[in-house]
Amino acid sequence: MKPLKQEKVCAQCGRSFEWRKKWEKNWSEIKYCSDRCRGLSRDQGKAESLSFQKQIMDLLKLRATGKTICPSEILQASQKQDLQKMEQVRQAARLLAHNGLI
Repeated sequence: MKPLKQEKVCAQCGRSFEWRKKWEKNWSEIKYCSDRCRGLSRDQGKAESLSFQKQIMDLLKLRATGKTICPSEILQASQKQDLQKMEQVRQAARLLAHNGLI
């Protein structure tokens, strides 16, 4: 029987995902929304994500309350066209938002 609208947040990308039938027996152990995120969690350390999270928090502290930042403000000029880096910054921001820090 399907649990009613159970939702989790992916530990890698910060996106929310819902219960699926294939996870019925081990839903409590599920941490990632996809095979891709599970693979990335093994390949990439948390250090870069934590670095982006710290940079986001530091930049927000410099802004007035209610003001926002763009993910591109976190990256160096040479990295701003790198879609993978931009997504990593967005992931860090989603995780901060999920944890209630921003």
